[in-house]
Amino acid sequence: MSIITKSCLIPSQLSFNYKDILLQNIKNQWEHICHPKIGYIFKIIEIEKIIHEKIMRIIPNVQFTIKVKVESYYPKIGDHIPIKIHLIFNNGIFGYFHKLRILIPYNHNITTNLNWSIKQDFSGIFIHHHHDNWDARQNETIIVELKQTRYEKDTFSCIAFPLKKV
Repeated sequence: MSIITKSCLIPSQLSFNYKDILLQNIKNQWEHICHPKIGYIFKIIEIEKIIHEKIMRIIPNVQFTIKVKVESYYPKIGDHIPIKIHLIFNNGIFGYFHKLRILIPYNHNITTNLNWSIKQDFSGIFIHHHHDNWDARQNETIIVELKQTRYEKDTFSCIAFPLKKV
């Protein structure tokens, strides 16, 4: 996937390696963020093309319009993704996939046909998957299927249900 963005270089950055500096500026601006149209951006791979450059009149900075290749993930209903369990509580499970927030509600109409339950033993609270007979605790990784996604507050919030333990 490619995106078009802008970046500015100050006069001291204008040297033979200006493209490396430009690429680093774009990485600092775009990597590891969520964008409503692009999704979560893992990394900026390369500059594909400098579309336009302009020297500003008052300050001698150079403004660039650049097309860059990105590696990203846009969450879609039905996707299977790994999440690290951050919190297990009475109403479900909360976890993350990079900056995407994932909630697995317990006894909610989204997760019909529950094949799992929240249990507690001497070592703490955990989830038990009845159909495949596995348990998962906080800080462990499970695969989930996304049921709903929404972009809000500079990230994606998703509702999912557990499929298997990694």
